[in-house]
Amino acid sequence: MSIETITDKTQRTVGHKETMLDGKKRAWDKVFHTLGYYDSKQDLTQDRNFRTVANGDGLSSLILKKAATAR
Repeated sequence: MSIETITDKTQRTVGHKETMLDGKKRAWDKVFHTLGYYDSKQDLTQDRNFRTVANGDGLSSLILKKAATAR
């Protein structure tokens, strides 16, 4: 399990991505509220309510959208 910190252009933390042991990924905002999930086997990104929001890995987009609305 590894956690990657996502920062904006001024190096402020806006979120985190975790790669879990089964290969799935989870995105959190900067205070660790879950934003969504990515399943590499299905190649789908889902929001925190498990609704499909993108094909492929769109977790960074979820994090950046949340950071933009939080300002």
